[in-house]
Amino acid sequence: MPDLAAAMKHDPGLNVLLMGGYFDLGTPFYSAEYEMHQLPIPDRLQKNISYQFFPSGHMVYTWTPTRTKACMPRRRPSSTATTGSSRR
Repeated sequence: MPDLAAAMKHDPGLNVLLMGGYFDLGTPFYSAEYEMHQLPIPDRLQKNISYQFFPSGHMVYTWTPTRTKACMPRRRPSSTATTGSSRR
């Protein structure tokens, strides 16, 4: 994951959210979190990585309770919505 490490070094304000399912058969539990802890980034950037785990499989966003709980609150208004401009 050298591209992610480079992006985090280039933009220290970049936040990363890792979501995983407890019943994921594609990615063993904890391996993704382990990989994130192995990123070649300064320790101060590790705080920009957050983790959420859900009682779901690999695609946590396909199960409605997870999608509602995890994905919806993270949505931010688009720049066009906040500026009032629109495309025609």
